[in-house]
Amino acid sequence: MRSKRHSSSHGPRKVVCRKVSHFRSSRRKRFGEDHEIALRRIIETKSRADMTGKNRKSNVWYPSASVLISLNDVILQEVNVSRHDRHDVWRPEGIQEAIEKSRSQSGDIYDKATTLLVELQGSHPFKSGNKRTAFAAASIFLTENGKATSMKGDISKTMQGIREGFYTHEEIKSWLKGNEIREFKRS
Repeated sequence: MRSKRHSSSHGPRKVVCRKVSHFRSSRRKRFGEDHEIALRRIIETKSRADMTGKNRKSNVWYPSASVLISLNDVILQEVNVSRHDRHDVWRPEGIQEAIEKSRSQSGDIYDKATTLLVELQGSHPFKSGNKRTAFAAASIFLTENGKATSMKGDISKTMQGIREGFYTHEEIKSWLKGNEIREFKRS
């Protein structure tokens, strides 16, 4: 009888492992859906008064560093993916660099939004939520400058591809305009 218990003890262990694995995969799926829904809600509900800074030197609106820091804080409250997600600014100069590179970027508003997205994500200025914040910042930037945003595909996978340098500037720009983007695949 005891030997049966030992042999059957592997059964429940496998069940627990399957449940944990199912939880992780369903959490990933929910993360993708919840991530997109929450970010879109943040983008839609963030009022123009909250987003308007005194940094208008041209007809183009640019977010200030304080707006991006606030945005990261709000995003981490709304879309908490990991129990370790915590709002903290690691590199404030990275935020300012991303804004300045976007300002100096030649081309249209989508070129500037692409630069803001890539630079903000790449400089990793926050402890958590850099991809989420970069995506929301680019979306708000486009919205505030009169452009509609409707990115297609899996946003979290696309953002991972952008982080890993999988996409070119032109591909990201086209995606921000609402076009399809090739699926991210690790080499």
